[in-house]
Amino acid sequence: MAKGISSRQVVAIPLNRPGEGPTVDLIQNRTVHVNGQTVQALAIDMRSAPVPERKYLAETCDVRYKPSAVTFLFGQERIGKGELRSLLIIQMSPSCVRRFLSSLDGMNQPFDQAAKIAGINAQAGIKIAEEPTQTVALSASMVMSAMSNDEACLDFFRASPFAMMSAAHSKKLAVDPVVRVDLPSSLMLDLLEKLRQIAPQLPKSTLPAEDAEITNEHD
Repeated sequence: MAKGISSRQVVAIPLNRPGEGPTVDLIQNRTVHVNGQTVQALAIDMRSAPVPERKYLAETCDVRYKPSAVTFLFGQERIGKGELRSLLIIQMSPSCVRRFLSSLDGMNQPFDQAAKIAGINAQAGIKIAEEPTQTVALSASMVMSAMSNDEACLDFFRASPFAMMSAAHSKKLAVDPVVRVDLPSSLMLDLLEKLRQIAPQLPKSTLPAEDAEITNEHD
């Protein structure tokens, strides 16, 4: 290199691009371990996330797992036929599903305990054996869940890798509302049981949980 000429690496800090979605706050938590090491974790505050415009009423559900993805299946039954009228497919990464389950375990009163008090039991719908003509596939990375007596809903959101990179600097995460799934509480309990059955197969993430218990509610 010639004398007097210096070189430096320029690192671009990405900004939220138009269309990434509304932003929510990241909550910074610091924990000091007994060995003196300080660990910083970021939790996503989803309380200000907008409700997805798309809505889907589910009468049956299932979960399929492969190493690259966890697939949620939500279906509507055709009246009197014992088959599906439509199917909604939502794909999430295994690490995102693990964080969702961790957020459920951190609730003050988990859904299954609240359901037991209300006398609600998990109940499966009809078996999803094949895709009907009306099938839609979407992707998501976060879930907000709520249950009120015998009614429940799941709000799915997507934060792109671009948005995640930007959030590391801005402490604001752009989330794209994907879809709200309305379903009976008994069906959501069945879905959660199926997720917990595959939980041991999910790879353990080295990242802190991104979903706090504020993302899950019941009354």
